[in-house]
Amino acid sequence: MEAAGFEVRGEETIGIHYSATIKCWYDNWLSNEEYITKTYGQRWFRLWSWFLAWSVISPEQGSASCYQIVAYKNRKASDRKQYIAERANWKV
Repeated sequence: MEAAGFEVRGEETIGIHYSATIKCWYDNWLSNEEYITKTYGQRWFRLWSWFLAWSVISPEQGSASCYQIVAYKNRKASDRKQYIAERANWKV
C-alpha cells in the first residue's frame, strides 16, 4: 500500500465481530429454507448453509479471521496528529 502512495492509519482483527454478523445471516438463511429451496434448489441451500455455518464457527475457534485496514492517500496536508489529545501543545 505504501508503494502505491497510501499511509496505513490502522488495522484491526474483526473476525469475531464479522462472525456475529454472519450468524444473523445464517439464522435468516435457515428461517427461509422453503423459499430458498423452491427458488434455487436444495443444493444451493445446503451449500450456503455449510458456508455460513463455517464462517460463524471458524473465527470463534481461531482458525480463520477477517482484517480491516484503514488507509488514506499520503498527502502532506493530512493531519497525522488529529487523534492525539495533546496536539494543541505541540510546536511544529
